[in-house]
Amino acid sequence: NIAITLSRFKASNEEIKKAILTLDTGILDLEQLQMLLQLLPTADEIKMLKAYKGEHEKLGPSERFLHTMARIPKVEARLQGFIFKQEFNSRKDELKSKVTVVAS
Repeated sequence: NIAITLSRFKASNEEIKKAILTLDTGILDLEQLQMLLQLLPTADEIKMLKAYKGEHEKLGPSERFLHTMARIPKVEARLQGFIFKQEFNSRKDELKSKVTVVAS
């Protein structure tokens, strides 16, 4: 499931990590951010991944992705904030039009 979803991304794991850390909308769009949020490792998986001392290259593609995500501090909160940033203008415009209708 993870590998299938990751095949939709044109960026490498490290590029995805950098885009999350820098809020780079040129690499990750709203749909991709929402997909990433669904792929995040659980708390138990993060513990196991952080404990892994072997070579990163020996992991499978899905495990490498999860390992990279586990190394991002507060990754879930970062993704949620990034999604909020992406949705903000459209939500603002939607609310503005509703307020205008109510005020009329």
